[in-house]
Amino acid sequence: MTLFDVDKTSMDRGAPTPNRPDQVIDSSVKAHKTASSDFTTDADSTTGYLQQQNKQFIANDGTTNKALFGYQPGLEKWGLFVTQDGFDVTTETDVNNFIFNSGQDTFKIVDSGTASIAPFTTSDGTENSGSVTITHNLGYVPAFFAFKQGTSGQYLGNWNGSRLLAYTFGTGHALNINGIEYQTTTITTTSITFTDKVTLSQNGGSFTTPTYNIKYFLLQETAN
Repeated sequence: MTLFDVDKTSMDRGAPTPNRPDQVIDSSVKAHKTASSDFTTDADSTTGYLQQQNKQFIANDGTTNKALFGYQPGLEKWGLFVTQDGFDVTTETDVNNFIFNSGQDTFKIVDSGTASIAPFTTSDGTENSGSVTITHNLGYVPAFFAFKQGTSGQYLGNWNGSRLLAYTFGTGHALNINGIEYQTTTITTTSITFTDKVTLSQNGGSFTTPTYNIKYFLLQETAN
């Protein structure tokens, strides 16, 4: 092609401009004023579909625009957004109606595991405790969640399921004897320690704990 030849693929073939670059533009892309994208509808779906429009890639679940990657005008933010069922992700303004909104930070789990506190015995008028330490070596003091697991008839308080640490069982009802059970958790830049303590009052007899099972989650967010 010489300098003043007409580009047969140009949209301006009738009036070529010297030294201008060749233009091959998809008409649908030109209408949206956005860059060209190789876009394909999900052929395996019978209801939902994907679409591209100015500044947005949108996933529709067959009823409502459900997910958006790009600019969300209702929140005036760029990112990734997913709404609850029935709420249009392209227009929604209430953050409570989003399942995920990259404009808001979320807890991020970096480690998790289980631990056990071995049985220990507390006698009349004394306090005794058991503990377990897990090394994490994260190099910072992480925020965390931890749950103590219980089975009816086996653990103190005769309760089922899991309870978020720390909590306290009060005198008289938790142990079915006169005493108090409570938990403490200590976390540092290298480890986390779970401790269970039982204090019996006078004439409280004695009590041997079962094995306490703990499930914990350590977070990227810090506790200080």
